[in-house]
Amino acid sequence: MIENQSKSSAIEVPIHVDFDQSNRSLRIDFKKSIDCTVIVSGVDGIVYQQSISVKNYQSVRLDLKQYEEGDYEIVFYDTEGNVIDGSFYLNDNFKIYTHY
Repeated sequence: MIENQSKSSAIEVPIHVDFDQSNRSLRIDFKKSIDCTVIVSGVDGIVYQQSISVKNYQSVRLDLKQYEEGDYEIVFYDTEGNVIDGSFYLNDNFKIYTHY
């Protein structure tokens, strides 16, 4: 919650994004009916761009294994001109530690 705001005046975000570093996947869950465009971009340029209608999708899962390590941005544009964005770091360094 944003500081100095009551619960009743807080803005509800209808989208939840979960980045799983170990599987190199991004899951986008839509909590409400929404029409929007989703763009994920990074070191390889735009890696995903899709117009989505939640009437057809409850969640979207993106496999990012083929993309380079680096900073990525995800942006949502809805039909009313609202924008939600965020960023994440895709890491290539996978180490398996074995304890004997």
